Amino acid sequence: MQINNNQSPNFGMAMIIRKDAQKLLAQKIKSDADIQLLDSLVETQKKNPFEIDIREELGKLYGYIADTTEGVKDYQTQVLKEGFFEKHFKSPLAFIERCCKVADKKNEETYAPNMNSKLKDIFEKTKVAQ
Repeated sequence: MQINNNQSPNFGMAMIIRKDAQKLLAQKIKSDADIQLLDSLVETQKKNPFEIDIREELGKLYGYIADTTEGVKDYQTQVLKEGFFEKHFKSPLAFIERCCKVADKKNEETYAPNMNSKLKDIFEKTKVAQ
């Protein structure tokens, strides 16, 4: 019996934070709580086939969200831009959290509509080949 354990080459890299965005985040994120929050956001997105690419452009953060599943023909990217209140009154993590919520919602709508969360967790553990 042979088990097919093929995975997308991007599996485990569902969030990319580019160097320019890393510099901006390093300037703004100072507390241990914020560092732990960022770590947990990155960790939870590892299972998501929708990649979040965080970039800095003209002093604002941008999130590019795209499906990285192999064989997806309609490779569409959604672009989110850091809002005024997120930039000036909140931590940059508020923007990254928003990007994660959008990616999670896209994953839910695309790959697991109306599925029981416990059942979905079991299926994720099995790594079924398509």
